[in-house]
Amino acid sequence: MEVRLKNEDLAAILIEIWRLDQVIAGLSDTSAAAALRRISRRLQGAVASFETDVIDLAGRVYDPGMPADVIDVEYAQAGAQIDDIVATTVEPTVVIGGRIVTRGQIVLRKAGK
Repeated sequence: MEVRLKNEDLAAILIEIWRLDQVIAGLSDTSAAAALRRISRRLQGAVASFETDVIDLAGRVYDPGMPADVIDVEYAQAGAQIDDIVATTVEPTVVIGGRIVTRGQIVLRKAGK
């Protein structure tokens, strides 16, 4: 039996795997963290046959053409001379088969006022 997934459903699964990996990254190296890493690897293996890309834009210089929506803006200290940077990815951009299925959500860091 072959199971088919809608692109939006596959994108939702990929986003949850990304979220799981974010939680794991913040954990100490414990047996619980090891178990969660194993779960993440198994889930990633299950979707590996699909042509997908999950894009985390955190740390990149902001470009208005990025495939993400700015949901909040943080300001650096007054007088700081910095480029606009993606401070945090709240939700990654998901590309399936070369097509953007889900636009990301980001927090932008701008120079201080």
